[in-house]
Amino acid sequence: MDLEHRFNQLAKEYTQDSRQVKVLWNELYNAHHESHRTYHNMRHLQELFRYVDQYKHQLASVEAVSFAVFYHDSVYKLTSKKNEELSAKLAKKALTKINVPKHLISLVTEMILATKKHEGSGHDIPYFIDFDLAILGQSEAIYDNYVEKLREEYEWVPQVLFNRNRKAVLQRFLDRSFLYQTAEFRNEFEVQARANIAHELKNL
Repeated sequence: MDLEHRFNQLAKEYTQDSRQVKVLWNELYNAHHESHRTYHNMRHLQELFRYVDQYKHQLASVEAVSFAVFYHDSVYKLTSKKNEELSAKLAKKALTKINVPKHLISLVTEMILATKKHEGSGHDIPYFIDFDLAILGQSEAIYDNYVEKLREEYEWVPQVLFNRNRKAVLQRFLDRSFLYQTAEFRNEFEVQARANIAHELKNL
């Protein structure tokens, strides 16, 4: 299922205003096609939806997780430290326009805000966070490509400064008892993720 069709089907659960749905989709599409996005783009969303589909029977609200996937990187300004807050705000504004219930919007925004530190509680939030971090536990080749794409997004940052900031982020992950919050992702990705991060740290 392509992303536009998925978004349309999701939105139609709450509104019949196809024009408004199209406006919201265009906003998402344009945001994720900004020129600086070499990793945080539509391909990233496709990857997350692969996990949504795989784990849909474990989720309490597939709808909330799906909206969170669509909007969690809707604002991605490279010099901002408030992307998660701004993305959550945009999600709330957009979903209100298509009559998504307030309790569902609240859950969506909570999920988006949880990606700031990749920590959260509840039933679906740990799954959503793990979907977002699944890239860390992929094969070495896939992980290296992810790192390359991420560096391209910050190509304007001097290498020394980039390395220093990247080391801090990676070390925080390694200092955790577990990288992943769900048993399923720990079993599948934890060992490889730690190996990938340790290897990257060694080469920074």
